[in-house]
Amino acid sequence: MELLVAATIVLSGLSAGGLMVGAVMGAPLTLALSKEQFAPLHRFMVGRMDRYMPSSIVLSALANLALAGLVDTDPARVLFLAAGLLFLAVIGVSLTTIVPINAWVERLDPASLPADWERVDPRRRWRDWNLVRTGLGVLAAVCHAAAVASGL
Repeated sequence: MELLVAATIVLSGLSAGGLMVGAVMGAPLTLALSKEQFAPLHRFMVGRMDRYMPSSIVLSALANLALAGLVDTDPARVLFLAAGLLFLAVIGVSLTTIVPINAWVERLDPASLPADWERVDPRRRWRDWNLVRTGLGVLAAVCHAAAVASGL
C-alpha cells in the first residue's frame, strides 16, 4: 500500500499541476493572441498536454478510489474517496466541455476563420471551464494530501 500511496502522491500532483499550467499560462496566453494566432498555438499546447493529462487524471482517480477501499481509518478513507470523486469530476468536465471545444478548434482554418468570430470565439469559454476543472483537480490533490497527512 505504501507504494500506491507514493505513486498517487505523484499522480495527484502531476494532474493538479498540469491543470494549473492551463489556468495560469495557457488561457491568458491564448486570450492575448490575435484570432489568427490562436488556433495554431492552441493545437501546439493541446497536442503536448493530451499526451499525459488524460492518463494522469484517470490514474489519479482510480488510485485514490483504490486507496479509499484499502485504508482502515475513516478520515483517510473519506478524503481518498473525495479525491477520487473530484478527479472523476475533472474527467466529466473535460469530456463534456473542454474536449468538444478542443475538437472544434482543431478543425479551424486560421486563414479562414468564421465571419462571426466574436460570437463563436471559444477562448473565454475554454478558460472558464478550465478554471472549473483546475479547481476540482487542485481540491482533489489537497484531499489526497490531507488523507496522507491524517496518518492512514
